Order: sequence, then C-alpha cells, then structure tokens
Amino acid sequence: MRGHRFRFGIAVLVLGHVFGCSRREKTPDYPSLLRDLRSQDPAVRGPAGIELIAMGEKAAPQVAELLKDPDPRIRHMAAMTLQSMGERSKPAQPALIEALADTSADVRTSAATALQAYGADAAPAVPALMKALKDPDSTVRLEAVRALGTIGAAAEPAIPLLTDMSRIEFLRQAADESLKKIQAGVARKGY
Repeated sequence: MRGHRFRFGIAVLVLGHVFGCSRREKTPDYPSLLRDLRSQDPAVRGPAGIELIAMGEKAAPQVAELLKDPDPRIRHMAAMTLQSMGERSKPAQPALIEALADTSADVRTSAATALQAYGADAAPAVPALMKALKDPDSTVRLEAVRALGTIGAAAEPAIPLLTDMSRIEFLRQAADESLKKIQAGVARKGY
C-alpha cells in the first residue's frame, strides 16, 4: 500500500510539472503581452492587460514604454494599464509625468489618475500636475486636482491654483477636498 501511494505521489508531481503546475515561476513573455496589448481585438487586448496588471511592478517599465507609441489608442491602453496597477506602477512614474503633456486627453487623464495611487511619493509630479490644472480638457483638470490632493504637503505650491479651481462649479468639491488634504499635510509637517 505504501509503495502505491509513493508512486501515485510521483505521478501527480510529474503530471503537475508537465501541465505547468510546478511552483517555479515562469518568465513572463513581455514582447507577446505588449504585442497583444496593442491589438485592435478586445478579446486579445483584455487578457494581456489583465496579465500585465497582475505582474505590477515587474511589468510597469515595459508598459511605460508604450506611452511613447505614435498611436494614441496604444498610449491610452498603456496609461490605463498602469492606472489599473495602482501603486505597483511606481517604476513608471517618470513616464506618467511625461504623459501629462500627451496630445491625447485620454492619456493625460489616465496618467493623472494613475499618479493618485502614489500619494506623497508623487511629489515629483507637482509641477506637471499644476500645468495640467490649466488643461483644456475638464476631466484632465479634475484628475490633476485629485492627484495634487493625494500628494499632500509637497503640493503646497498648488494651493493658489486649487483655490482658483474651487470657484469652478465642476471642480469645486474636488478642489476643496484637495485643499483640505494639502493644508492638513502642511500643518502636520509644520511648514
């Protein structure tokens, strides 16, 4: 009986290894995933995006490279993928800051939204976010307002602009919330 269990255990291990159930991590195929993320077909693009999002920090630099693609649709997919990674997309922060000046409003919006996940670590984005407060697209302005609020005390230079934003009906609530967060952070730091 004991020999039978041992052989059964070996058979399970071999089959698990053959069918990809081993504990060893397989190396991600970034070129294929990035190619699939560029696909016009949502049935191809979606699963690639989900896999890249699950990889988080490991995939962020590769996805960030797509922010330089000439096709705005691909840049938007890359920005949304990084946005969905949340704080795990931090290795892509410099590329997201650059994306705040993209020609596509969708890319700029997703970049500003992605930066919100970094909190105070997004402090290097403050100058670009302040420029985004003057963006012609209202959604970009809204997400820039929110991003500045998540940064806290380091966004203090944006207080005058956010005060102006609080006079705009569409932005009032978000601007007031961001001002409160920044001012609370300044008070805690004793600036």
